[in-house]
Amino acid sequence: MSLDDALVGEIASSLESLLAEGKKPLAEIRRRYPGLHFSQCDAADMTDEPFRAGRRFDLYLVDGRSACLHLTHDLAEATGLVLAMR
Repeated sequence: MSLDDALVGEIASSLESLLAEGKKPLAEIRRRYPGLHFSQCDAADMTDEPFRAGRRFDLYLVDGRSACLHLTHDLAEATGLVLAMR
């Protein structure tokens, strides 16, 4: 599964809904989008600018095509997302 802006928006909306319901979103997001890599951390752990910011989280694109994961701002290179929770 490849990421595009519409899919990132859909994931962000899903996250907002899950958080509003008081749920922990990581397991559910992984279930809904099995072809993508997801990680979760505290927003204070991230120093780069997020790709997209929500009210309760920031989203960062991850490129996992090589041996080392790294952040990217290029959707064409992204293989997953970091959910940085506030």
